[in-house]
Amino acid sequence: LVKDVDIVIASSDFMPPCCNTREDVIKFFVSNNIDKFAITAGSQPIEYYSNGSKNEIFVPEVEVIDSLAAGDVFHGAFCYFYLEDNNFKNALRDAAKIASFSCEFFARDWIKNL
Repeated sequence: LVKDVDIVIASSDFMPPCCNTREDVIKFFVSNNIDKFAITAGSQPIEYYSNGSKNEIFVPEVEVIDSLAAGDVFHGAFCYFYLEDNNFKNALRDAAKIASFSCEFFARDWIKNL
């Protein structure tokens, strides 16, 4: 599947069969010609790679009530924001804000407060 995508957003837990470390995963994406990818790790900074350059985006600190589905919220928000302006960094940053915000509420209650 990776060979058929343009952008990958993966959890730090993602390990293809040929990989044992995060560096292996990065090499895996690069060797599969993925020039835009990000690795998320919960509240830790998001590592992102774009056209061979590595950067980080800090995840907003929030009081976490429920983090279930935060990754799904992140992916959905990323798609929305990326389609808005086609800017990888901005879409990651804005998706991190929405996903963090969602963690401040139980279940789907965050949507009422968006």
